[in-house]
Amino acid sequence: MFKTIILFSAIIVAVLGACENPTALADLDRKQYAGEWMGHVAAGNPIFPINPCVTLEVGENDADKVKLGFKAGEGKAVIDGVVVSSSGGDFKTVFGGKKLIYKVLATDYKTHAVIYMCDEDTGNGNIAVHMRSRTPDATLLEEKLAAAQKLLSKPLSPRTESDQSKC
Repeated sequence: MFKTIILFSAIIVAVLGACENPTALADLDRKQYAGEWMGHVAAGNPIFPINPCVTLEVGENDADKVKLGFKAGEGKAVIDGVVVSSSGGDFKTVFGGKKLIYKVLATDYKTHAVIYMCDEDTGNGNIAVHMRSRTPDATLLEEKLAAAQKLLSKPLSPRTESDQSKC
């Protein structure tokens, strides 16, 4: 009986703490994707705070640092990340000691990118729509977030928005 309870508990922890596995873009062009992206909306539990003014700066290759920026009072805090491995739009990264899965689910390289990020240790994940512009296209944000939610086994909540207007 005791072994059954332990086994059942382990299964629940494994299932509840597991990251989703949406399909990343297999043919992501890192040169076109590289640069700064502004986080406008996320669904799920943010791994890092997205409000106010979250930005993500991605390099052209795995040797480049990945920078996650936040507005902190009058200044800006930056966490440098390291790409451990990548294949297309599927990345394994380390940010601030956290092992993260980072997947680019969709992008047109010029206006928007839809990403999935998950902390491998906790299973805490979110989807986000990032844009090159600080001024979001509200229709595009809604369309891309809704499409991304359909790639997951269940929709993520809560929704968090980032005001990029005063960054």
